[in-house]
Amino acid sequence: VFAPYVQVSASNKVTSGEVINKTGSKYFTYGFLNAEKVNGEEIPYWDGGRGAYNKGKLDSDMETIKKNGGNIIISFGGADGRELATVIKDENKLYKAYENVINYFKLTWIDLDIEGKFLKDQSANSRRNRVMKKLKENYPNLVVAYTLPASYSSGLSGKARNLLQDAYDRGLQVDVVNVMAMDYGSTKGNEGMKKMGQFAIQTAEKAYEQVKNIGFKNTRIGITPMIGRNDNTEEIFSLDNAREVLEYAQSHNWIQLLSFWSINRDNGSKGNSSHVSNDYSSIEQDLFAFTNIFKKF
Repeated sequence: VFAPYVQVSASNKVTSGEVINKTGSKYFTYGFLNAEKVNGEEIPYWDGGRGAYNKGKLDSDMETIKKNGGNIIISFGGADGRELATVIKDENKLYKAYENVINYFKLTWIDLDIEGKFLKDQSANSRRNRVMKKLKENYPNLVVAYTLPASYSSGLSGKARNLLQDAYDRGLQVDVVNVMAMDYGSTKGNEGMKKMGQFAIQTAEKAYEQVKNIGFKNTRIGITPMIGRNDNTEEIFSLDNAREVLEYAQSHNWIQLLSFWSINRDNGSKGNSSHVSNDYSSIEQDLFAFTNIFKKF
């Protein structure tokens, strides 16, 4: 499946209807939900102050997707915000928080985007894994994906591997491990321009081996690049890189997901720019050009 991230907190609001009308692509990953205290209780709340999950801010957008035969993934976590498992220490309440979102949106797939300081919180990682195992027992068709930092040189980070090892040890089947193929930070000069497709592929290959080495049998891989100019500004993921990744993914059945960060950036509104933005890709491109490539997956 191809399901690009929709950044709900971005100022460039892209509607699902517009994407579907212009590209025919109808699967999306909405991020991120984190914890917010409301009336003394921590509840799942959209980033950027977009309201509690059940306050209807994104409902019409999501209804449009389903009416068109598409579906949604909801992503919890991200780079900042108050990640649920780090805030809600009571496992029953944590279970309920995830379950409420699953039931409200009738989800078949959830994404746990754990990075930065949250990845270091081992007790939260264990708590989340225990709750996910219970959720999968009660919702056997639910796909649980972890989106984790990785690099082309060493695959998944050590802390990401620890999180997955903990999941495996607890008997949690992680269905998809989605690698963040972006912001490597070690690309020198021009290398980052030409090889970003190759780097994404190498990152996925290494992660796949690592996941098998942990012991997972049926876990598949997702690849999520940051399109256009990355936060490490020498790194540019181009349209040619996207074609290269698509071709590789189409011929390897252990890849289940292609995504990218983010649909809000899939436009060339500022042309070739040295500035990195949540609202455009900082390269010359047509509107939704990356979507039109990856949708073939």
